[in-house]
Amino acid sequence: MAALITGGNGFVGLNLAEELLTSGRTVVTFSRRPLPEPARQELADLDGILITEQGDVRDCDALRRVIAENAVDRVFHGAIVTAGRHRELSSARDIVDINVMGTVAVLDAARHEGVKRVVYASSGAVYGDSRFGPEPLDETAPFAPTALYGITKVTGELLTRRYQELWGLSTVSARINAVFGPWERDTGVRDTLSPMLGLAAAALRGERVRWYRGSPQDWIYSRDVAHACAVLLTTETIAHDAYNIAPGYAWDVARWVDRLAIGYAELDLESVAAPEDADIVEHTTPGRVRTPVANDRIRELITEFPRHDSDAALDDYLRWIEDHADFIAAAIP
Repeated sequence: MAALITGGNGFVGLNLAEELLTSGRTVVTFSRRPLPEPARQELADLDGILITEQGDVRDCDALRRVIAENAVDRVFHGAIVTAGRHRELSSARDIVDINVMGTVAVLDAARHEGVKRVVYASSGAVYGDSRFGPEPLDETAPFAPTALYGITKVTGELLTRRYQELWGLSTVSARINAVFGPWERDTGVRDTLSPMLGLAAAALRGERVRWYRGSPQDWIYSRDVAHACAVLLTTETIAHDAYNIAPGYAWDVARWVDRLAIGYAELDLESVAAPEDADIVEHTTPGRVRTPVANDRIRELITEFPRHDSDAALDDYLRWIEDHADFIAAAIP
């Protein structure tokens, strides 16, 4: 199996590449920018074959060439702009163009070149304000996006479904929840970075940081996201067209602060009472409690999911940071 990862130099893309290469697969990354050098070196040392390509995800001809030249039969589409409100106000057309027309280009290239499976990197943002209801949401909950990011994710999911209906292209949407872990950095296309990264970077730099502690949410470790996406790529028969990639429970980022405080005396943390006074905000929707989404579907495919509970994930991430201190210190300009 050869897998193409669009957005392969990004956060989730690098974790998925690592997962697939560790299993001996051939991985082709496709991004506008090259892989960060530490990641390229580590991925190249794994058991699989790493091929890197640069290009614009909206360029269907380039995608077709890459798929054909490398005998790609699986595609993970993760080349997306994760936009916040400020980017919406300044660059709405670019967000829609990349997120929607890029998806069309990927789907067209995949169907023309006989790809067996396309996994679309969707998001819990498709649920919008429904996430603040009293009960966990499963994948049958109606779409209710409230921002351009969620709107384009819904559009992407509907496009993948329609391509399956029209051309028999096997597609599935991975609704990735709030994610943190190895290889996260500011790439210029993810406007909301995890508080875990922000706090770790501040600790390594010895910077004073103002932190607003919000409500817990269902954070998922990037290595578990990668494992789930790899399973969706490689499993021959998929029962559903969408899967929540989430732990199924909420937990508090204060547990990460406790670990950093022990390991990094340089951490200078001030807790503030209002999110507008903070450098780092634990929750993307301060003052509102977001209900965890259900993960029953992905557990049909992976019985022990996630492989890392919150404590194991934090411990593993802390070890990774200790081995990649320079990467983390430079992860946020």
